[in-house]
Amino acid sequence: MKFIKGDRSEDGGSNTDADTHRKKQAQPSIISDDIEIVGNLNCTGEIHLEGKLKGNVDAAKLTIGKSGHVLGDIYVDSLRVSGSVEGKVTATKVEISGTAYVKGNIYHETISIESGAELNGNFQRSDQQEKSLQNEKTGNPNRDLPRHPKKIHPVN
Repeated sequence: MKFIKGDRSEDGGSNTDADTHRKKQAQPSIISDDIEIVGNLNCTGEIHLEGKLKGNVDAAKLTIGKSGHVLGDIYVDSLRVSGSVEGKVTATKVEISGTAYVKGNIYHETISIESGAELNGNFQRSDQQEKSLQNEKTGNPNRDLPRHPKKIHPVN
């Protein structure tokens, strides 16, 4: 009899690394409210944070629960905030609930904000952020600003 370490698929064959990777991505990494982390989090999948994090987050999806707090920058595809964030947020999709507190700039493609949320910072669409960075590199901060027509004064 031969023993094989690991799971078997329903057809009796062993699971591949890709199958195992997909299973891992399906379950979010949960950080409960009694945990405080000092350091950066990097994750290819989803993180659900109810605890405290002093550091940056780089993940596909981040959900910050009502008791969750991040003191650092966030770089994700999808973000839902019900707790608090103090730092820069860069995300494709941002959802801010009515219980959220966010202090810092938010760079986004889409954003939704529920009534009651407390926000202290600037909001900027991601495409505008890229233009700003290009302007900083070229040294011309007014390059993409609209041109204003000349004012016409009425003749008496």
